[in-house]
Amino acid sequence: AFHFVKWDNFAYNWITWLLGDAVGILLITPLFITWKYSNFKNWNIDKFLEGVLLFLCIFIVSAIIFGLKKDLAYALMFSIAPIFLWAAIRFTQFEVSLAFFLSAVVAIVNTSKGVSIFTLFEENISYLCLQYFIAISGLTQLIISSCLYELRTVKNQIQSAYNEVDGLVKLRTRELEDVNNRLKVK
Repeated sequence: AFHFVKWDNFAYNWITWLLGDAVGILLITPLFITWKYSNFKNWNIDKFLEGVLLFLCIFIVSAIIFGLKKDLAYALMFSIAPIFLWAAIRFTQFEVSLAFFLSAVVAIVNTSKGVSIFTLFEENISYLCLQYFIAISGLTQLIISSCLYELRTVKNQIQSAYNEVDGLVKLRTRELEDVNNRLKVK
């Protein structure tokens, strides 16, 4: 690779490679980690249709955003964020990771073809901007998804503890009523 890279651009290329590796890890690792927690088999028809609609929206919006070269694309660049929020609120971390991966693949393919908003700059700067965008949006979505997962987990733990305490209170109330009834008879 050293004979292809000019020394005057070495710093840009090194940062591009480093950021590219980091973004690759950010894209792939959450998919592998959360794969075993995916619960597609527990989906009913409504959840399935919502999932299909979510991924269609992500694909279409990503194709529109990352397929434009005009100033309009800059205005629309973050319009995918509400769709990612929808994924984080309604689905598990695996589906959020998959949605992020799909959007990033569309952005990478269109940038490589030269039709993305990031191709308005020289090639190396284009890839740096693309990687920066993917890293920031990906980290944001993964953090939001993780926070919502923790919130759901704590909510379920609190509900479970409440149900356990409620059962114990009802059991104790019946025991006290039985003892009270026996005392009244005597």
